[in-house]
Amino acid sequence: MQRLAFLVALGFAVAVIAQPPPPMCNMISCSVDADCDINGNECNLCIGGTCGSGCQGNCTDDRNCRDPNCQFCYQGYCGSSPNHNCGGTCNTNQDCNQRPNNNCQICLGGVCSADCGQTCSSDSQCLGATCQKCILGKCVEGSKQCGSQCSTNLDCDQTSFCSLCVSGMCGAGCSQPCNNNTQCIQAGCTYCKTLGSNPVGICSSAPATTCGGHCGTDLDCDATPGRCNQCYFNQCYSTCKNACEFDSDCITQGCTSCMNKTCTYPTGN
Repeated sequence: MQRLAFLVALGFAVAVIAQPPPPMCNMISCSVDADCDINGNECNLCIGGTCGSGCQGNCTDDRNCRDPNCQFCYQGYCGSSPNHNCGGTCNTNQDCNQRPNNNCQICLGGVCSADCGQTCSSDSQCLGATCQKCILGKCVEGSKQCGSQCSTNLDCDQTSFCSLCVSGMCGAGCSQPCNNNTQCIQAGCTYCKTLGSNPVGICSSAPATTCGGHCGTDLDCDATPGRCNQCYFNQCYSTCKNACEFDSDCITQGCTSCMNKTCTYPTGN
């Protein structure tokens, strides 16, 4: 008796194991929607003689989506686009996820990506031909040098002197560091004025003034490095212990002699 019960139980287990898995819902033929009530909300419509899901219907696979207007399964629902995210393949923009929070809505070279000026979170999302840097959340060129064409400041190399986009060109603006006049492109500040022996200057409204020339601040002076680099009563001169070439360069009372190229007292003090 026990042996018989064991054999019956074994046969039942084998029968359960041997049962084939339920068919994909898109493989079931139908005449009416009622023929498709097999997977709850998934593939519960009869579309063209086969069970499937319609637009916004539940799905687990593109093959579940039978409506010709909504052939793609994305995040559990049938829609008109495969909604690929950044880096996904595409043929048109509509193949990419067009939801507002997705950065890569443009199909560039068969890949969903962000283009110039569009929102990004990393360089890997900027796959356009020119704007491949993500800086401050925007795809930009980000490496253009002095004199290059640009659309925004971020298109210019932010580590160089020419980090400003002025009238479509990368350059330096007023009071920004510079190496030469050509880098100073902002109107009213087209001179690179150096200070003393420092090779780096600043973009200014006028070139450095020569000794004795009119000035408003020390920055207006120093035509010759280190010489006459102080604005003294609106004229550029050298004061005590500063560089000079002639006695006339030295303006401090009692310190009007230029000795060994340094303004000093007549006695050498």
